[in-house]
Amino acid sequence: MKKILIVIDSIEILWWAEKVAIDQIKLLKNRWKKIELYWTNKKYISLLDMLLSVFNLKEFFKLKKYLDKNRFDVIHVHKFHSFLSSSIFLAMPKDAKVVLHVHDFKFYCPKLWVTKEGKECDWWLFHFNCIRPIERFFILNYIFDFVKWIKFIVNRFMIKKYVDTFICPSRKLQEYMIKSLKLPKERVVHLPNFIGLEKNYYPNFDRINDRKFLFVWRLSKEKWVEVAIKAFDILVNKEWLKDITFEIIWDWPEKENLKNLVKKLKLGKNIKFLGRIENEKLKKYYENAVWLIMPSVCLENNPLVAIEWMKFWKPIIATNIWGYPDLVESWKNWFLFSLWNYIELAEKIKNLYKNKNLSIEMWKYWFEKLKNNLWTEKFYKKLMEIYKN
Repeated sequence: MKKILIVIDSIEILWWAEKVAIDQIKLLKNRWKKIELYWTNKKYISLLDMLLSVFNLKEFFKLKKYLDKNRFDVIHVHKFHSFLSSSIFLAMPKDAKVVLHVHDFKFYCPKLWVTKEGKECDWWLFHFNCIRPIERFFILNYIFDFVKWIKFIVNRFMIKKYVDTFICPSRKLQEYMIKSLKLPKERVVHLPNFIGLEKNYYPNFDRINDRKFLFVWRLSKEKWVEVAIKAFDILVNKEWLKDITFEIIWDWPEKENLKNLVKKLKLGKNIKFLGRIENEKLKKYYENAVWLIMPSVCLENNPLVAIEWMKFWKPIIATNIWGYPDLVESWKNWFLFSLWNYIELAEKIKNLYKNKNLSIEMWKYWFEKLKNNLWTEKFYKKLMEIYKN
């Protein structure tokens, strides 16, 4: 029986990549037993960490010492680019299989958005307009972008040389990794993220508020929550849907700007910022809202928020961006609107407002899709095949 090591930057800074890793560890420990976790105990990224993340020799020696004392058949790396750096791949023993779980487009696009002027960007390396605009401290911004670019090049070289198998949660990411790194197809495997289902769960449709919509994600520029806020401005102040509500869960870094926009548009009674909510407490918000809104302008990669949402039989309104094809079947489980088009988004929301019957039909289809494609057993079986081959 194989012995497995899971490697990740930190489990203290909990983003989606960390959540996937933690869920996978729990899954494997319940069935496999011979599994260990290697990680740093850091809780925030300092300027020094950013510089060392290009190539951190200290972390190389630490991991090398650990692997000299402990033998593993499979080393599954989830995230290394914040603290560990790509130097860790030099420490990997030659007789171990190295698997890299690629959680986003960081090895294809330094900026991660994979968009240029609202269109899919097919130049994988670098665009000058990806660099930050001239503003206060612009010299520091250029230095930051240069360091990020250097790290990007180093990371790509190291993973191509030392990783045996790449796991990509979306087919779009799989396609980009093969194309940009010129990898053999057999080295890049498509394996969607999974979500555990509650036994005998059935939603209480009477509890659902068909006037309440929800956003759950980090409040950063590429998620473009501003588009949703402008759509609700139309619905509340022009269509007079005064009882419609929009709850925004999460924080950082655009929260204050978005709150100021809500205040300016006089939407304080309709749009609520709920801040960070622990994952285990999100259930009641998921169950109570009718639709999830995902107005992102960046290319997504089988987003966990969408999968968690579908666990509660709920459909989604999202931009027609390029990272959703594995999940989307328009008019069956999703509504799509054009990038940045808040007028079209408002029209979609209006069609769904108080239309619980349509929502219920889509909810049922959504849940069946989850059971057939993203359930735990299917993920586990495919992962074991990756480890054994």
